Amino acid sequence: MAIDKQTMVVGAGAGIGVVVPWVLKEYVDTSYPSPLVGTLGTWGKWSAFLPIVTGVAALVPSFTKILNKKRSIKIMLFGYGITSLLSGIFNGMAPVAMGLSRPVVRQAAVRPAVRQVATQLNNSITPTRVTTQKILA
Repeated sequence: MAIDKQTMVVGAGAGIGVVVPWVLKEYVDTSYPSPLVGTLGTWGKWSAFLPIVTGVAALVPSFTKILNKKRSIKIMLFGYGITSLLSGIFNGMAPVAMGLSRPVVRQAAVRPAVRQVATQLNNSITPTRVTTQKILA
């Protein structure tokens, strides 16, 4: 089974569309804070905003008559645009937490053990000694 040129071009575009958002998430988000975070929240991070913008910018010529004579470039832009757009959407929904790629798991607060106050009732009556005579008395 031979791989034709069109499949290789789509694969190259898709590979670039996955690598660029990953590099943005791993290195750029942790080193250079985005000024758009205050306005857009997690969607303003570089790893979410730039892939969405470049993905849409790559999909426009692949669906229109722009670059009509360059079919291989249109196919590569299509592969890049779809994967970049989806990676940007995913990075906006699951952002980097404190520079880590894995999600931060919050630990439950440890509560101190409840002290039980010993009362005269607890010390004198055990469940085996409870009778109706003691309850009525």
